[in-house]
Amino acid sequence: MIKKMLIRRRFTIGSMLTIFVLHTLIFNKWLKFKNINIDSFIFDSKNSLLLSKTSHCSDDAEQRTSFLAKKKNGTLRLYSDPQYLSRGGSDLSINNRHPPFHSPPFTSGEVPVCSLNATATSPVPLILISIGRAGSSATWQGISHLTGHCFRGREYPGSNSGTAKRFFKKNVPSGNNGNWILEYLCEQQIAYSDKGGIIGFKWKPFTSKKKKIYNFNNLEGLHMIAHHTKPQIKVVRSRRNILDALLSKFKHRLMRSQEINEIAHCAPNDSECVELMKKYGIGILVPIDSLLKELREIALMEDKFDRYMKEIKVPHINVTYEELYLSNNAEEWMRIFRFLGTGPSSGLSRKHVDEIMEHTSTSSRFHNVTISNYIDVRNLLVGTEFENLLH
Repeated sequence: MIKKMLIRRRFTIGSMLTIFVLHTLIFNKWLKFKNINIDSFIFDSKNSLLLSKTSHCSDDAEQRTSFLAKKKNGTLRLYSDPQYLSRGGSDLSINNRHPPFHSPPFTSGEVPVCSLNATATSPVPLILISIGRAGSSATWQGISHLTGHCFRGREYPGSNSGTAKRFFKKNVPSGNNGNWILEYLCEQQIAYSDKGGIIGFKWKPFTSKKKKIYNFNNLEGLHMIAHHTKPQIKVVRSRRNILDALLSKFKHRLMRSQEINEIAHCAPNDSECVELMKKYGIGILVPIDSLLKELREIALMEDKFDRYMKEIKVPHINVTYEELYLSNNAEEWMRIFRFLGTGPSSGLSRKHVDEIMEHTSTSSRFHNVTISNYIDVRNLLVGTEFENLLH
């Protein structure tokens, strides 16, 4: 009898230890993905999470597994109805030629190509939207780095209206219903299922300002995002001072005209690159005759796009380049992480954001330094809606 009791007690203690170990492993794995990959970060004296130890982001194109292979061998996650909201969309029509998006996607045309994973350990699907020269590469790198798995988000479906037009013509048939977004996100979730953090891409959905504001394929994609619920596809919408974005564009155009190999960004320790970029970023001649028209076209394009996102209820957060990079704190970054539900949502400092950045600023903050005809530009903008762009 005593022997049986001892065996039973040893069995009970062993079972409890096994359960405890399994519970600890599961909790740690959940914590690793849902909040932060703890092994990839360091802590300060107060045990607060500060920054990633990973030195550089990898190229996502080098590590992506084949979506088509998953599709072919039947290992792709299938679509399920509860992932989409059955609610009305916006009454806004597109250039008054296309019907408004009243019903959920996939009620006609293509069926969903795949299903995103919504478990606590799955990478969060994210799309970063901005115009060109608005710091999207650095912003993506910062978000990706601080959520535990850093890779370079690609500009999908293209970096300008020309490449986007070719992409849609080649890859997106009529009635696609936003599958071009869903397929890419599924592919990345499969490729990085064990990494946590975020997956997704940088998106510049603005068509040429000389043509129509809207692109129907872009709106179909937004419509799918607005109705996708499990998980939500998160959108970070970043805007930059339009005048500064134009100055950056003028600088790179000048470098190309001088047959200098274009450098998009400089590493903090690359003094030669920094000096070259600073040289071409000083004394830029701004074309006065077309400046107001160009500013108004870009502002109209961005405002209309943002209004449409709001009307169809795309889950997004608005951030600015200035708050991300020119403020003395990291609150704008932590707002992003609180929105995503992953990453350092508190205790992050400006210093530690700067330390994980692979790119360094090469532009002066003062327009009287960057613009050679500053007085003319100032006289033109004072009294207009763009006067506040001057600094």
